[in-house]
Amino acid sequence: MLLVNKINAFLGLGILVVILGAACNSGPFDLKFYLVYNGTSGEPISDGMATLQFGAEKPFPVTQPDARGMVEYRGVPGKYLNDSIKLVFTPSGNRRCRVLDQSAYTAKDQKVIYFTLDFPSDNTTFEWSLRDQAGNGIEGAIIKAMGGKYQVESGSNGYFTLSLPKAAGEKALFEIEKDGKTLLKQEIEIAPEYRRLVINPQ
Repeated sequence: MLLVNKINAFLGLGILVVILGAACNSGPFDLKFYLVYNGTSGEPISDGMATLQFGAEKPFPVTQPDARGMVEYRGVPGKYLNDSIKLVFTPSGNRRCRVLDQSAYTAKDQKVIYFTLDFPSDNTTFEWSLRDQAGNGIEGAIIKAMGGKYQVESGSNGYFTLSLPKAAGEKALFEIEKDGKTLLKQEIEIAPEYRRLVINPQ
């Protein structure tokens, strides 16, 4: 009791309550989390639906973050204090996103958590040069991607550039034709860089 009084006198009653609350971690607790954009600005993210999953339990009910990017759960059972916390977030507009440091959080040490999210570009622009086995450029070939929804014709030295609604590292189906003959039909990984694509005779 003497120690508690000394702490109370030195730190103030509000801080003491937080300390005692952390020590008695078997009961329900409140948890807030904020969603922010990756980058120096750290702007809040509110356009989407978010929830948390504790350990292997089912996710909590989904909630839209407020204008501050904040979601609060009250009365979270104390049994979750030592469990890992996973953010499940669905952004509006079917955008792709990833949570940075997803595995770094538990409720044991923090009752307010900031999740940083990164939104990869929806499009990847790449440059290719079509070549035959002898290394010559294939000019005038028709390159079709994603079922023909996107297409372009190769120019001098077989060069072309194309932009697809794919993230870098994803694959897309390509069909390359010339003079009515199919030169290539296969899935190829997309990368925002220049590369030579050698066509094997069919």
